[in-house]
Amino acid sequence: MARPNTHGVHIDGLLSNLSIAYMQKQDVFIFPKVFKPVPVDNQSDLYTVFDKDDFNLDEAQVRKDSTESAGSGYDLSDDNYKCEVYSFHKDVGDQILANAGKQFNLMRDATEFVTRKILLKQEREWVNTYLASGVWGETLVGITDFDQISEETSAPIEMFSGEMVTMLEATGVEPNTLVLGYKVFNDLKNHPDFVDRVKYSSSDAVTEGIMAKLIGVERILVAKSIVATGKGATKTTSFNFGRNALLCYAAPSPGLLTPSAGYTFSWNYAGVGNVAINKFYIPEKKTTRIEAESAFDCKITASELGKLFTLVTEA
Repeated sequence: MARPNTHGVHIDGLLSNLSIAYMQKQDVFIFPKVFKPVPVDNQSDLYTVFDKDDFNLDEAQVRKDSTESAGSGYDLSDDNYKCEVYSFHKDVGDQILANAGKQFNLMRDATEFVTRKILLKQEREWVNTYLASGVWGETLVGITDFDQISEETSAPIEMFSGEMVTMLEATGVEPNTLVLGYKVFNDLKNHPDFVDRVKYSSSDAVTEGIMAKLIGVERILVAKSIVATGKGATKTTSFNFGRNALLCYAAPSPGLLTPSAGYTFSWNYAGVGNVAINKFYIPEKKTTRIEAESAFDCKITASELGKLFTLVTEA
């Protein structure tokens, strides 16, 4: 494997556009869909966190003539982010480039290959952050805390809508997003709770939109990406999101006083689209290197605005 000291001095605009187009075709990844990216100019910095309880206190008072109004404020604290830089490359040698027929576009193929690797890394970091044990205000476990949806006794609409009520009462913020692992979604769309409610009004299958309307949440997102472990005879594959569900409030747009269960801080170093593509030639290796980079940090910014459901359905 080539390990040159040469490094690109600029982002290749043409290949970056190709990478962005490739990213837009990938519907399996949940990373860019749930929590809106927050573009930042510095790799690490502080951001402000406000105390939600201060906004929910009943403090306004009757004002008598010629007296001051009642007043108070809200407490602020700081948290920090650090956007780690992730990278991956593919070398395209002069010999294979010269021997390739017109039907091959090796630079495009290399760009899509390295882009896919970065998208998978983004997805894995998202999962490792937001599906970790104990990071949310509450984690509910199938069999222990609720009936798995594969069981006849389960009532998923009641379960999810009930937890929405609980979160709203505790925080004053109504969850707007439900993220489902693909296995969970597949079992839910065939669950009598949903099938029985639509079979007399529509011949269509239960979709994310229908499911969201019945539960009462604004949107349902389905995580479909997989990850492979090992190669050849030892290779195994599995869904990144597993048998989990995440109910949360994800702010439609980031803001200083806008609560959100999480944000993704995206360092502008990596260019437009969160994946930068560098292309440079390595003379001593007689090869062209296509290199992808992304700099981001997945942060939980309000743990009380998220509920994690694990083991939602049977394996």
